[in-house]
Amino acid sequence: MRRISLKGLLPILAGLAFLIVTFGPAVDPNRRQDVDDAKNLPVEEFLLDRLDRGAELIYLDFYHLSEEAFQDVWQTVLYNHPELFYVSSSYKYAATNLKILHLEPEYTMDEEARSVAKKNYSLALETILQDVDPQWSDLETALYLHDWVALNCAYDETLDHYSAYDLFTLGTGVCQAYALAYQALLEECGIPCQYVASKTMNHAWTEICLDGTWYHVDPTYDDPVFDRRGHVQHTFFLKSDATFQETHTDADAPYPCDSDAYDDALWNDVTSAFIPVNGTFYCISGNQICRWDETGFTPLLTISDLWYVINEPYAYWDGCFSALATDGTNLLYNTPKEIRRYEPDTGRTQTLYTYDESWHIYGFTYRDGLLTCQVAPDPNSPGESIKISLTE
Repeated sequence: MRRISLKGLLPILAGLAFLIVTFGPAVDPNRRQDVDDAKNLPVEEFLLDRLDRGAELIYLDFYHLSEEAFQDVWQTVLYNHPELFYVSSSYKYAATNLKILHLEPEYTMDEEARSVAKKNYSLALETILQDVDPQWSDLETALYLHDWVALNCAYDETLDHYSAYDLFTLGTGVCQAYALAYQALLEECGIPCQYVASKTMNHAWTEICLDGTWYHVDPTYDDPVFDRRGHVQHTFFLKSDATFQETHTDADAPYPCDSDAYDDALWNDVTSAFIPVNGTFYCISGNQICRWDETGFTPLLTISDLWYVINEPYAYWDGCFSALATDGTNLLYNTPKEIRRYEPDTGRTQTLYTYDESWHIYGFTYRDGLLTCQVAPDPNSPGESIKISLTE
């Protein structure tokens, strides 16, 4: 028996998988069950089923896969099933005559830990998706989920977290985690999507299909670094190949994105989240709170406050640095010194919190009565976060 150690390059960020190729027969009582099941399942479905069960040895000889064909199948399964977050990119396999006999996958968690993690993963999906209205269009759903990922997660500059599970449970991850998490959410909502990778860029994003047409979406690039609370960009939401090729190169994209329908969309310049309240979406465009639907923006309230340069009373920073959130019924937004509530139905505003220190508020998030404000000396500094309870 001969053992050969090889290194196979899997898609970006997962690193190098160490492939151990063994020549010779393998005997196992589970082989017959694997062969019987394989007769009724495409190889991708069969492999997904066995990985979901946590199989330690998976017989694949029925499929007569070459090593190259197997690696294509492996990448397809691993990078289009975010729920397999516990499967390592490293594995071993046995082959004879350049055909795969069996696979020995590696898992990043033991069986007990996997069981707990799977439950936590499902709970995270359920919690996020409980705010998705089934009456929304696919466009509205895709926009809301894009914004959720960017708003609630921060790019992992340690480069240690790659999975959707990491992003959902830790709130941080690299581009691969962003792409897989967004994909997981879209799939739960029935929106077709695919993982896209570029080895040249060492980067990943998502293709999604709306009304039969495919578009690029990159939630990682739309999440500002440093992480700015309450702010999300939309520069890379629903873009064509032509537009994406200006910034994204060497993409291994499964579908062409030929439509330029959204290349010049109004949301390109929106840096707040799109916030749904009672079935209507709102955002901040420029310095105005607007109502949004697929026909365009309707301005409702102008934010006239200026973010003055500290210790320079006549100089101010160009731009509006307001974020937007909801308490479930009304909208919340920030000025340099206040968090205010805005009632869309009446147009009334009310101050909920006043920040009386020398810095300014450059963004905030709100959830379950807790404000987390980002205060800083200027818009180019991450500053610090302060928490304020509005229920006390």
